[in-house]
Amino acid sequence: MSLDTCFFSGTLASISPDRPETWIADLQRCGNTAATLEEWLSIHDYLVKVLRKFKGDIGVLQRAADDIVRPFRQKPGFGVFARWFQGARERVPALRLVFCDEAGTRAALSRLKLENLDNGILGGEFPESQITVSPDRGHFHLMAAEQVLPQIDELVALTRTQRSLSGKST
Repeated sequence: MSLDTCFFSGTLASISPDRPETWIADLQRCGNTAATLEEWLSIHDYLVKVLRKFKGDIGVLQRAADDIVRPFRQKPGFGVFARWFQGARERVPALRLVFCDEAGTRAALSRLKLENLDNGILGGEFPESQITVSPDRGHFHLMAAEQVLPQIDELVALTRTQRSLSGKST
């Protein structure tokens, strides 16, 4: 949603692939952002999974992370997210963004709601049914089939209902 919610990608983006002697200190900075034991465990679980998945290829991770955070660095705040969100809403009949239940995400969503109230950056009311938090779910769990498939089923049913109401064939 913003640079604040890309803290892991921000850390990876700032790593120098040609300076392996600094990698551990850089990664430790990411772990130092945790406010609770649960957050600390989640961050380190994420670090281990990502580093193992990419077999420690810091160069690939650094480039991918830089691609993620660059737009947010160029335009701080929620403007980038709002533009992407509005673009998606215009193109798809049913949309749902599901975020993990972490303190930073909840805080960012609260700020996004206020920004939307003040400036209407999402193009209307805050879409509670489209932007949600999945309780007690970590980042990686959001990608698990048992989490994703019910969301897809609901969106397909919603799309079919909307098309039936508008007279379009499915």
